[in-house]
Amino acid sequence: MKIRTQLIISMVFFSIALLIISASMITTNQQIERLNTQEELAKNIELKANELSYLSNDFLLYHESQQIDRWESQYSSISDDISNLTVDRPDQQALVNSIKTDQQKLKAVFTDILSKIESSPGTFDPAFIQVSWSRIAIQTQGMISDASRLSQKIRDEQKQVKLINYLLSIALLGIFGVFLLTNYFLIYRRTLRSISNLQEGASIIGSGNLDFSIVDKKNDEFGELSHAFNRMTTDLKAVTASKSELEKEITDRKRAEEALNKARDELELRVQERTAELKEANIELETEINERKLAEEKIREQAALLDNAQEAIGVRDLEHRLIYWNKGAQRLYGWTAQEAIGKNPIEFLFKDKEEPPQLIEAKRIVLERGDWTGELHQLTKDSREVIVESHWTLIYDSEGKPKSILVVNTDITEKKMFEAHLLRAQRMESIGILAGGIAHNLNNMLTPMMMSLHMLKEKFKDEQSRKLLTILENNSQRSADLIKQVLSFSRGIEGERTPLQPKHLITEIEKVANETFPRNIEIRTDIPENLLELV
Repeated sequence: MKIRTQLIISMVFFSIALLIISASMITTNQQIERLNTQEELAKNIELKANELSYLSNDFLLYHESQQIDRWESQYSSISDDISNLTVDRPDQQALVNSIKTDQQKLKAVFTDILSKIESSPGTFDPAFIQVSWSRIAIQTQGMISDASRLSQKIRDEQKQVKLINYLLSIALLGIFGVFLLTNYFLIYRRTLRSISNLQEGASIIGSGNLDFSIVDKKNDEFGELSHAFNRMTTDLKAVTASKSELEKEITDRKRAEEALNKARDELELRVQERTAELKEANIELETEINERKLAEEKIREQAALLDNAQEAIGVRDLEHRLIYWNKGAQRLYGWTAQEAIGKNPIEFLFKDKEEPPQLIEAKRIVLERGDWTGELHQLTKDSREVIVESHWTLIYDSEGKPKSILVVNTDITEKKMFEAHLLRAQRMESIGILAGGIAHNLNNMLTPMMMSLHMLKEKFKDEQSRKLLTILENNSQRSADLIKQVLSFSRGIEGERTPLQPKHLITEIEKVANETFPRNIEIRTDIPENLLELV
């Protein structure tokens, strides 16, 4: 049998086996994809059944029409998922039928409860709500349990299909190995043996023995080549006329051999040069790979440092959409990176989603000068207002064009509060100093007046005058006490707290009013006996 025929036969067998295994692997892969889809549907049914239970509870508690719409929408969605379930195994089909039955019962129960609520609006007995909730919970929990079991069975089937796919891959590798070994033993070794015989015969004939004949009884291409070689030797022997022609032929052969050796040497030199170039290229490539690994490691370290920084750090593009948001920003504002990236900070960091004038000025300055520093009033996720010291820096690309803006915000809310408290304390200190000066001046004016009142009491002996002077003296004494308190406040001395009986104060005010107002005005007071003291 010829080598070509043997090769074709082995290729046909290998191709048939390859097609069978490939078709099996494609089928198993399609089955895996279908199982993945069915598992996803089962998980969706489980989640949506939970959502239906939650919506049913809300409707039982609040009886809102929008909750009915949401329930109907969710029920329609879960119905679509259930209708798309296609399983082959009887146990899985039983679970699907159970889910469909629970779905229909759930619809009937909810419709029954809805009709009862609509027919008798108002407040319902808690027992009715509890019973309704239990009826709905039985169906939803049944759907959840069946969907979970169906998902587990689909996963088990998927594992079996994957195992079959793995075994098919192993079988494909085994067939490929058998194909290689078969070709080696049937074709390669036979080819080497025939080539060796041809080389040996060519060497003998080349030495001048034209009577030598190559023996090869194989019925293949090498057998035909051996016969052709023998015919060539016979023809060569017939046409060789003289020794000189033979010597000339030998000389030509030597020249050809020298040319072949020269060509071989040149080829080896080129191979060595190319090998050296490849080694240099491999060294350069390895160096570049190491440099890239170091650069990537450095980038990861820098990213970790940015996340550990206390400041809120963000990067926004030239359209002011966030493209980076570190952990410090998440701690300060409460927004995660997933929630913030891709949005404009105006949408969630400023009141009424409007740009304050200072923010507009900051955008203009950072594009003109390359940096900006200032204070901004912003909002956190829980609507708490914070004051930040903001530093903006314009970042350029490799061509020197503006690419993005680095924003570093530091929370200075407490600092601003401390500054306000300090300013208030300084103001109070200034007020105390001013009050002390005024109190000294008033005290200097009041002292002669009190001395004069004392002298007037000695001069006027009638009762009416002495009463008036006594009132003036008491009021002057209260003024002196008040001035004393002002002086104590200005020196920072804590005042003395003493209990005060309102009854005495009211009686004294009554005396002053009777002496001050005209006689035709009568003043009366009603003071309880058990009036408490003031502290």
